[in-house]
Amino acid sequence: MEQNEIRRHINRQFSIRGHSLSKDTLSYLVDQLKDMGREQYQKTMAKVMELVEKENVDSGLLDLNLLKNVLKVLSRQQKNESEINFKLENAFELLAASKEMPRDVHLGTDVYWKRFDLVKKLLVKNQSTEDDVFVSIDSIFNLCGSKICILAQLCRGDGAWFVAEDQTARIKLDLTEATYEPGIYFEGGIFVFEGVCSLTTLKVEKVSFPKLSGINSEENTSQRQDVRFSRRRDPNDRICVLSDLLLDNDKVLKAFYRILDGFSSNPPNIFVLCGRFLSVQRAYGYTDQSITAFRHLANILSHFSTIYLNSHFILVPHQEDPPPLITFPCPPLPQVFKNVSKICQIYILLLTHVGLFSRIDTFLYSVTM
Repeated sequence: MEQNEIRRHINRQFSIRGHSLSKDTLSYLVDQLKDMGREQYQKTMAKVMELVEKENVDSGLLDLNLLKNVLKVLSRQQKNESEINFKLENAFELLAASKEMPRDVHLGTDVYWKRFDLVKKLLVKNQSTEDDVFVSIDSIFNLCGSKICILAQLCRGDGAWFVAEDQTARIKLDLTEATYEPGIYFEGGIFVFEGVCSLTTLKVEKVSFPKLSGINSEENTSQRQDVRFSRRRDPNDRICVLSDLLLDNDKVLKAFYRILDGFSSNPPNIFVLCGRFLSVQRAYGYTDQSITAFRHLANILSHFSTIYLNSHFILVPHQEDPPPLITFPCPPLPQVFKNVSKICQIYILLLTHVGLFSRIDTFLYSVTM
């Protein structure tokens, strides 16, 4: 833009708001804006006028010092809005912040019990997990001395004791002689406890996992992946984790492309791609928006399909990704998450509880055929 045109436009913008600029102030502002393109100039001027209005200037004449202060504030804002595609966060600071956040006790309780109900619905109907095998905790006190089997959530009680809790009651657990099915056990997890009960304690003989049907009521494919994973065991195995991979943001997609291109000479074993996958949440047209976004991901991965032939891509949806629910385990994801399955080895990780990794129960299944 020419300087004379910029001068006229600046004078007009300030005059319609009841302000005027001294000659040196006008020249200084023109020097700052003269090298900008028209679009950038218009955005900058809009922000300058917004900041001037916030100054609540009494006099109609704006001096040079005031304008310089406004431009400094604008420069700091633009620096904060600079292109940052991926951000490194301190996990310990996030943990401290999460503990300080106020929590709705009733909402948290409702989520836990909705999760408990869904786990019960996913139980496989076979001889070991028929509905009539499990008894509720409030009814086991009439079965003292009998061997029983309960489906309950593992919680920490008073002192060093653990308790089992379902929707009816809780009971103290004696785990000193218990045997465990191979797996990972954690507070908040839902497990099967077998043992002999007394009036106040369940002397546990065995702790195991409930046998659940697949999320999509399909055959669990994890065992079929064991052989493939065993081929890649190596001391130099690497995992690349990317968070907030916004598939509808051109800048993020370009940065993701550059990352894949940089790793092409020595591909990692696993890429963990974490949501959110969409930057804008819409009430309608969400599925179409997701299809378009994952088509972009498919196009990028197809470009590197021969390079990352032995790499595994794990998609970890955010709780705001479709379907946006507060109940966990999540139901099956829409088909849009599977559009890239024919290009690379894609997996989807379904989070069954919103929280930190120490409190997350996960289901990992493959969408490769």
